[in-house]
Amino acid sequence: MAHQLSVFIGNQSGRFHEVARVLAENGVNILSFSLADTADYGILRMICDNTEKGLEALRANSITARLTDVLLVPIEPQIGSLTLMLDVIGTDVNIAYMYPYSTQGPDAGMVLKVDEPELVKERLLQANFSVA
Repeated sequence: MAHQLSVFIGNQSGRFHEVARVLAENGVNILSFSLADTADYGILRMICDNTEKGLEALRANSITARLTDVLLVPIEPQIGSLTLMLDVIGTDVNIAYMYPYSTQGPDAGMVLKVDEPELVKERLLQANFSVA
């Protein structure tokens, strides 16, 4: 299973910039992210090249963050790939959230937070998907 940095940030100007700056200054590369907001705060979810180092850097700068277990599933960049992945996962498993990730190489796929990660991982592996 992969780790995602989940950062709770106030819904105010410059907060995302501050998080990105702290990570950059500490040599942590953001590979992919999703930012969701409510009226009062935002949740920034990130896949980084070194999540543990990123967590330490953010906490050292008084930024509330935690690690979350997620699945990284590479998918082919063609029509129907996402549907195929969802078919394999099945409709009996809740997907809490999902967002795309890409690297600077040829890899691309989805970040998944699911209720039953071991079951989903097993299903995907049996269907010849790669899962991290």
